[in-house]
Amino acid sequence: MYLTIDIGNTNTKFFLFSDDRLIEKGNSENEIGTKAILEIFKNYKIDAVIYSNVSGHNRSGLKKIFKNYKVYNVNKYLKLPFTNEYKPQSSLGSDRIALICAAINKYPNKHILIIDLGTCITYDFVSSDKIYMGGAITPGLMIRYKSLNIFTADLPILDFKFPEKYYGNSTFESIHSGIYYGIIDEIKGRIDYYKKKFKHLEVILTGGDSYKLSNSIKNTIFADSNFIGEGLLYLLKFNLKT
Repeated sequence: MYLTIDIGNTNTKFFLFSDDRLIEKGNSENEIGTKAILEIFKNYKIDAVIYSNVSGHNRSGLKKIFKNYKVYNVNKYLKLPFTNEYKPQSSLGSDRIALICAAINKYPNKHILIIDLGTCITYDFVSSDKIYMGGAITPGLMIRYKSLNIFTADLPILDFKFPEKYYGNSTFESIHSGIYYGIIDEIKGRIDYYKKKFKHLEVILTGGDSYKLSNSIKNTIFADSNFIGEGLLYLLKFNLKT
């Protein structure tokens, strides 16, 4: 049994695999997620664990949980199944590494653009010969809503709402339209740039907010919720072999 864990800024996801077959998974707030992982160790015989932790949440607690197991932390010491041209290499986020691994495993010999719509929006490009060339980081959906309120005197903080049209006839509608279509136009611009430079590009859309935007972005692959877990599994098996 292999356990893969993705600890994000707000949520913890875990995926339990028997070889390549998904047995169980969970997704909850970080505090609850740690308790759920403890239950997995009680109920199953785990052969190896891999985890990505971008939030720094409960690092000492995780070490105690993992102390009797073969564990791989996605960090600068881990061997990668792709060439990393990021500078410095150690600064590439562990969640981005996991997504790159998922992409090259699922779509081998392809140019791939991975767009992850989470707390931040990340763009990662990997070439058909498995060279990670870099990408971009921009504010995510809720960061944009919150920043308008924090950095202005009068603009309210709003919950996400699909805009009724491209232009807003009120302050509320203008905020919804500006944020939603601002992200859509940004994503389309990035996709167009890479498609002009690289033929036969695969575009993968993933992350917690991807379902809110996927209908407005054509010709993309909408990755399922297991995508990052599968990427971590691929990375785990790669390191177990080497």
